[in-house]
Amino acid sequence: EAILLIKGKKGTEVRLTVKKPDGSFKVIPIIRDVIPIEETYAKSVLLNNGGKKMGYVYLPTFYTDFTRTGARKCATDMRKEIEKLKTQGIEGLIVDLRDNGGGSLQEVVEMAGLFIPKGPIVQVKGKNNMTNIMEDYNSDVTWGGPLTIMVNHNSASASEILAAAMQDYKRAVIVGTPTFGKGTVQSFLNLDQFILPQFDTIKPIGEVKITMQKFYRINGGATQLKGVTPDVILPDPYEFIETGEKEMDYPMVWDEIEPANYLAFNNIDLAKVKKASEERIKKNAVFKLIETEAKEFKDKRDDSKYNLALEKYRAEQKVWREQNKKYEDLRKEIKDFNADLLDQDKTKLSADTARLGRESRWAKNVAKDVYIHEASNILSGLK
Repeated sequence: EAILLIKGKKGTEVRLTVKKPDGSFKVIPIIRDVIPIEETYAKSVLLNNGGKKMGYVYLPTFYTDFTRTGARKCATDMRKEIEKLKTQGIEGLIVDLRDNGGGSLQEVVEMAGLFIPKGPIVQVKGKNNMTNIMEDYNSDVTWGGPLTIMVNHNSASASEILAAAMQDYKRAVIVGTPTFGKGTVQSFLNLDQFILPQFDTIKPIGEVKITMQKFYRINGGATQLKGVTPDVILPDPYEFIETGEKEMDYPMVWDEIEPANYLAFNNIDLAKVKKASEERIKKNAVFKLIETEAKEFKDKRDDSKYNLALEKYRAEQKVWREQNKKYEDLRKEIKDFNADLLDQDKTKLSADTARLGRESRWAKNVAKDVYIHEASNILSGLK
């Protein structure tokens, strides 16, 4: 409700009345304007893993905006981030699609084209059983070097399309945990178009979200229900928790169609990559903690009994908190691994100290992420 009251026409004034701790009130006038939320856009840092420079790009969604001229699009932003990273001499690139729930189908096709010369990216089929192959026709390649793509159980839809395409082309190593398994395409149907002119006063009556199509990998298989299985599977704290499209009511079934015509790169020795990663994971204390955490999550979920005696309940919660202290090491600093903002971004943000501080803290958290560290280790082994 507060947001609805604050929002309004650009350039107009809204006044916020704030009550202070001493009981006094202060009126704060604010001029309405378009405020871009930078955290929702692609952003990057420069990784240094044992002396090797690597690029890391985080993409929260496959965003686009068809309603505004000059609006930001994720494929364009991804290209810009890669170009900035290239000026800093990176040897490899990590694209992080973890917790990316998807977005624009057209944007993912354009983004995939940044990594391959040209070719099919995804197949789409509707109720008429006609298959439409969506292709990248641009022969320009923004990044042709070693590439890893990170996914997890919340990577869905467009994220799965990009990961699947790069996996089928053998263009990248997919790293993480199995994805969500959403292989359907939805459209919004505006119900106002069905209202007769004499009933215009009841508009707007809303929209209906309708599943129109399913999409398929270029190898012919659907991502529906099964998702994308990474080339290198990492320990998952939610391993024993049922998630994904398959856990929802009445999901569409998995099926497959004829594969598209495409030529794989075949320049990655996956068996060697997997073996090296498995050896590192066995020796990694943090990954061992994550495996323990997964089992404790399962035990906690399966324990449906709660003590109704207040003191006993508090005692149980205290024990649980003490047990959880061992997981503090999950976010500790990793030796010989750091992340730094790009030189161009530091210059751009120098006048905005608040945002510079936020981005610097984000970079530090990136350097503490054991999954990103392992993805960079995998990247180091690629040629």
